[in-house]
Amino acid sequence: MLLEQRKQTCKERYGSEYYISSIDGKTKIKQSFIEKYGVDNPSKSDHIKNIISKNVSYKCNKKTKEKYPEIIKIKKDTFIVKCNENCICGGEFEIKKYIFFQRISCGVTTCTVANPVINRRDKQKSIYEYISSIYNGTIRQNDRKALNGKEIDIYLPDLKIGFEFNGDFWHMNPDIFNENYINPLSKITAKDKWKEDAEKKLIAESLGIKLIVIWENEWDTSKEKVKKMIYENINKNVL
Repeated sequence: MLLEQRKQTCKERYGSEYYISSIDGKTKIKQSFIEKYGVDNPSKSDHIKNIISKNVSYKCNKKTKEKYPEIIKIKKDTFIVKCNENCICGGEFEIKKYIFFQRISCGVTTCTVANPVINRRDKQKSIYEYISSIYNGTIRQNDRKALNGKEIDIYLPDLKIGFEFNGDFWHMNPDIFNENYINPLSKITAKDKWKEDAEKKLIAESLGIKLIVIWENEWDTSKEKVKKMIYENINKNVL
């Protein structure tokens, strides 16, 4: 009974009981798409895809602004953020999206004027420069030979000592994050990242390499203490 009613409806609307296979039916469908979207097949139209993409982007941006009301404007790669009116930034600042989320996650000031962005690579470079000032042996940066493809940030092959500079956000510093925290960019949990880092350290130990981890927060807040630790480890092995 239901099938017969469907056939009758199709016949009235499209001139055929089976309008999908009907030339007239297909023509009417295409005409309907043209009137509505300007193309006869919206699924293959770049224009329609762009409309869908913009709608998705709009919804994501709307949710982001609802969650972080301090965001005034969203650009392609950056946010314009409203700051404390007493801040030296003058009330608003621009910040890369990933840096904004890093700082929110780590609980530090997001303002890039009051808290200038120092690239992680620059911090690692400053550690390298310090080691170079106290050690005359071979120093390799971003070495991938010692651990069979896995990278050691700074490696001293003669002493078989490696230094890993772990960013608080990407490596999810356990002093800041709990094990169930999911990094919004890498999409993995802190627990999984810690496991990955621990496995890397075990591989190093199996090859007779001492891998020393320096956390970004340690370097930022206790630089002299970290330098002393580096000096002692190098000096002990040199002697």
